[in-house]
Amino acid sequence: NSWLKENLNPLLIPTITTPTDFPPLGQYKLYFKPDGLLYSLNWKGEEQTLKPGGNYIQMINRSVFTLRSGDITIQDKTQAFSVTTTNQLYHPDAFGISISETPPNQTALIQYSGQAQVLMSTFQVNTGDFLYTGQVNREGFSHPSAAIGALGRILEPKTYGSLGKVSVLLSGGLGKV
Repeated sequence: NSWLKENLNPLLIPTITTPTDFPPLGQYKLYFKPDGLLYSLNWKGEEQTLKPGGNYIQMINRSVFTLRSGDITIQDKTQAFSVTTTNQLYHPDAFGISISETPPNQTALIQYSGQAQVLMSTFQVNTGDFLYTGQVNREGFSHPSAAIGALGRILEPKTYGSLGKVSVLLSGGLGKV
């Protein structure tokens, strides 16, 4: 945590106890708290702790959907620094996970490595499976075999029939193994 704070503070990320002003619609702000952890606050006032050891990038949400926390994104190759969503299984341009709710054409915070919470489809998920884009837009899909488009490895199971988030170790936004 101290490394994170020492290396991000030069980027003018403040240390505050309680946020007093919310960012504009569709945006978020980053700040440290006295506990040394990095936090994200969206325009609705929803606060989220960003896990140490993860890597994040700001990208424009070019999807027609509002990104939810835990949604899988793919790189939008038609526009610089942009992501979108897909309902194509094993998409080779898999990129990262949305950290907070972000409307279309707004700046999204995308996690591309480290431990993340990913929204998975209603299919069963097994520990050790590989994470891929799924047939339902924005939701993840798991499979025991490695292939092009793998975003990471599943760290915990989920039963069949339940829509929910699972912990995943992301492999760096490469979309390949």
